[in-house]
Amino acid sequence: MKKNFELIQIHPEEKVKIPHLTERYFFRDDEKEYCYRLQTHIRYMRRNKLKSMNLWLAKREINTPYLYCKYFRYFIYKKDNNCGEGCLLGYKPKNEKNGGCIHRGFAYERTDICFTLKIK
Repeated sequence: MKKNFELIQIHPEEKVKIPHLTERYFFRDDEKEYCYRLQTHIRYMRRNKLKSMNLWLAKREINTPYLYCKYFRYFIYKKDNNCGEGCLLGYKPKNEKNGGCIHRGFAYERTDICFTLKIK
């Protein structure tokens, strides 16, 4: 399969080896809350007729008081007990009995590693 994009690290100056870049999440310069995989950014660029765009590598936040619900597509606080049996609409346990929901996602934060994405 031919690569239809080029990803160039611009910050920090010292190159960082990051495995599986196409599976990682990135923030756009103008988007501080939501991050997406590379293919989503490429589709966005094509729809908006952009040739290049800066992306910031995202990393998963650890020990946060909230989580992301993929079913409802928003963040919820863990202490409010809105995830799990407290959720009347979208709760579906991974083991089909009880416990962690299949819709539970993670929160991400922007790192200081920046790339320029160029599409061909």
